[in-house]
Amino acid sequence: MADEGPYRELLPSNVSTEFDRLDQQTRALTSMMGGHNFVTDISSLAARGDDTSPFQAIEVGAGTGLRTAVLARQIAPSDANAKIYGVDLSPIPALHEQPPTVSFVQGNIMDLATGPSARFPPATFDFLTSRMLGVAITDWPAYLRTSFDLLKPGGRIELQEACFGWYDASSAELSQDWRWMHVMRKAGPKLGLDFWGPRKFPAQLRECGFVDVEVRTFKWLISPEDDEEIARYTANVLHPTFVGLLGRVVETSGLGLGELEGLGGVEGVKGDYLETVGRAPKETYCDFWVVMARKP
Repeated sequence: MADEGPYRELLPSNVSTEFDRLDQQTRALTSMMGGHNFVTDISSLAARGDDTSPFQAIEVGAGTGLRTAVLARQIAPSDANAKIYGVDLSPIPALHEQPPTVSFVQGNIMDLATGPSARFPPATFDFLTSRMLGVAITDWPAYLRTSFDLLKPGGRIELQEACFGWYDASSAELSQDWRWMHVMRKAGPKLGLDFWGPRKFPAQLRECGFVDVEVRTFKWLISPEDDEEIARYTANVLHPTFVGLLGRVVETSGLGLGELEGLGGVEGVKGDYLETVGRAPKETYCDFWVVMARKP
């Protein structure tokens, strides 16, 4: 998100449907994480605030604002004067009741932090979080450096991202030979996208100056045979959306037919996805990374 990159071209055209999908995704991921939206101990962190310096937090990529509201309610018992911001490239709809501590800002976080229209000065926030920005951020190191600058000393960051790579119940990789995956390895970099980015987060955070880097991974189940909310969401809602996204990534990247692993075109790439991920056996999963760190 050093710029908007291909983000707007990759967005689904039906905005209301996408809002509904985002809310379903938030609820499914919360269930997957044991009923929690964050791994960071928000209540303890909020105790940093006081009358002279209220606690301030920001969610980058706030979507519908559902998770922003959850964050605000978790903080409210510790600091009623807290300020919680939700930032998104698109206007945030008024779909959810928001505590009075919440404010929404439309814009690119890089511009809001460093550009001529900068709104947030350095050392503003005690907590910064983002989730599922894999098709919005084209320069993760720049985003992490900006996040470091925005945090106060002692402030914390929590990143939540899915990482490509699918595994069976024994944790053996299933996806190493999936042709659509090889296509995405070629297409993603042409658009500045890294679908394997979370694996690099710990080293990148340390390079920015963060300390106490911690990683938690959760199993994102994808098979309709698994009786879990995240699996039902993936099978019934995410798969159709991702097939469309996959097609747009391939088309926008400009890959030639010779680079499509013998799949013949965009429809062939989509079909290979549906034959592999779409028909994955029970207990197939990808890793959902939660990476946390502290600014010293």
